[in-house]
Amino acid sequence: FFHAEDGIRDSSTSRGLGDVYKRQVFTLVDARHGLKDNDREFFSFLDTYAVNYQIILTKIDKVKKPELPKLLDEINSKIEEHPACNPEFLMTSAIKRSGISEIRDVMFSILGLNQNN
Repeated sequence: FFHAEDGIRDSSTSRGLGDVYKRQVFTLVDARHGLKDNDREFFSFLDTYAVNYQIILTKIDKVKKPELPKLLDEINSKIEEHPACNPEFLMTSAIKRSGISEIRDVMFSILGLNQNN
């Protein structure tokens, strides 16, 4: 991949400025730790190239229920300065096996696919 003025381009398949791949990136954030400096650096990189992205909070089962609203508020306040970030979080728990179908639904929707295909 290489950087172009209008996005990130796959050099092996790119035929010109019109076919820039900018669908969406999903970034995993461990809910136990919240956003770290390296996450925000990556977000700034994606913002610079206008690549839409969405946060997937992992290990959500490890966050105590009373602490969850505070965590979400904290993340919301930090992503306000990141215009390419989708403000809706996806939350997953591998142990409780929750959130995977929601992620799948979002991915199919972004790609314009029907899950039954």
